[in-house]
Amino acid sequence: MKSLILTLVVVLLATLTAGAQENKKSDVPNNEIAFTYLPMYGTVDKLWYQSIGLEWAYGVSHGLGFVANYSYARKSFSANGINVPAYSIEGNIYTFGGRYTYRTNKTAAFGEVLFGGFRSGEVGHAQSVTNKLAIQLGGGFDYSLSRNFALRMPQVEYTAVSSSNSQTDNLIQIGGGVVWSF
Repeated sequence: MKSLILTLVVVLLATLTAGAQENKKSDVPNNEIAFTYLPMYGTVDKLWYQSIGLEWAYGVSHGLGFVANYSYARKSFSANGINVPAYSIEGNIYTFGGRYTYRTNKTAAFGEVLFGGFRSGEVGHAQSVTNKLAIQLGGGFDYSLSRNFALRMPQVEYTAVSSSNSQTDNLIQIGGGVVWSF
């Protein structure tokens, strides 16, 4: 797990330093909204969750910008006999922070560091809700289809979620989506 995280950090830093060496004259602030499908893997419970996300980014200057991210994840379990009814586990990740984007003619690579919260709950036979601190590190690659639309493939997010027993829950999201720039 540590080697995967270290590899992601090295790749993101390499992208950032390569982008810092080129001064683009056409780098103007822009808004973008991304709709993503990011299956999420929880390292504590060893389960894959179905997850969708919405991300808003605003470019400020020379590749730097702000981003707000919301992801909703759910895992449903079927009934296991008479005494165990069907239930589901749901999670909401809401984060915001900074982003660096390196753009070329048809592509954009980005890395981001976000802070926020994680709200999870179990729905069904026992209902409980918890709120935790979340720190998210990730990045992705966009390929432009037109001036206003792009495909995001892939997007990788690592989220560290604080736990009440001084442990960290590790969540990994890998997926893609569609980006609308305006």
